Amino acid sequence: MIFSSGVAIILFIYHLIVDGLESKYNDSGYYLSESALFSIIWLLIIPGVYLMYRYNWYDLSIKRIIPFILLVSSGHILMYSLLIWLLSKVLFDHTYHISGNLQYGFLKYLFILIIMYSLAVLLLKYYFGFKHVSDHEIKTRGTEHILVSDQNKKQLIKTTEILFIRANTPYIEIHTSDKKFLEQNSLKEINQLLDKDLFIRVHKSTILNITCVKNFTSRMNGDYDVSLNTGEIIRVSRNYAASFKTRLNWLTQVNL
Repeated sequence: MIFSSGVAIILFIYHLIVDGLESKYNDSGYYLSESALFSIIWLLIIPGVYLMYRYNWYDLSIKRIIPFILLVSSGHILMYSLLIWLLSKVLFDHTYHISGNLQYGFLKYLFILIIMYSLAVLLLKYYFGFKHVSDHEIKTRGTEHILVSDQNKKQLIKTTEILFIRANTPYIEIHTSDKKFLEQNSLKEINQLLDKDLFIRVHKSTILNITCVKNFTSRMNGDYDVSLNTGEIIRVSRNYAASFKTRLNWLTQVNL
């Protein structure tokens, strides 16, 4: 909105300056009030872009966005014509009729407005596409450290040091290569803090750091036994086996 407002104001001022220079060059009268009246067409870009943003019209499909831009541009000229008629009727001695304003607007500004609204759609798509990716990265990346209890003290540990987390109601066991921390928490809550690309649910009571997997073998009943780099064996339930193998294949491809 700041960008579109800035562009609209710049075009408004530019139109006033050009009108003044043309009047001086042609040795004709220059009326600032009339020039400002007809320059309003640029200020109408601001509510036009706002409506696109407010109602997500920029996110329409390709088949719909082209006629939509034509409709918005035509509506822009219609509003411009009505506004010119109304303001001139109230503030000026001479009234500019709607039909003449429409004809003038379509001939002079339609193509320019189509280009400007097309650029607005592209910029909105780019901005919110980038924001979506950024939000997704923030959501999946998780926190780098968590606070755990070590006897009578609290300490921060890196989440990448966690091998697995196991439920032990009403607690959870956070296992690292050399320690086990007992926390009064739930797997659901701790899972929200972890990097979704590295940690995966492998059992209703276990979350596993996928980077610690050494190998896995089938139990011939849909379950798997996973051997970690540190020697621990973790059970993968059949309900989570498919997502576990998919994530492991993805991690292998990334590392390659």
